[in-house]
Amino acid sequence: MNIIMQDNILEIEKKFKMIDEKMHQMKKDIDFLERFLFKYANAITNLKEIEEFYYSDSYMNDLAIMEKGVVDKYWSASQDGIWNMGIEFRSVRIKLLKMITDHIYEETLKIQK
Repeated sequence: MNIIMQDNILEIEKKFKMIDEKMHQMKKDIDFLERFLFKYANAITNLKEIEEFYYSDSYMNDLAIMEKGVVDKYWSASQDGIWNMGIEFRSVRIKLLKMITDHIYEETLKIQK
């Protein structure tokens, strides 16, 4: 009976060790998400500034002047590039929102059978 109890303790310790490792990783994941939130806020600001530049009254006039010389030198001289970047950001944001809302639903709202 003592051997069975010893085996049982080893199995229980194995489970606790595994969860401890997951908790340590989760702490790293939470730290990553905190950094992500900061970077996400910066991305929103950057896109806003890019789009303000693109939609400004002077963009098309400046672009016409640039086309006479060094337009290929600047990524921001590509109207499609600016437009596509905004679309791509919004698409990624929708994927992120869907993932978050799906997980919230699974964790809190889904009725268990």
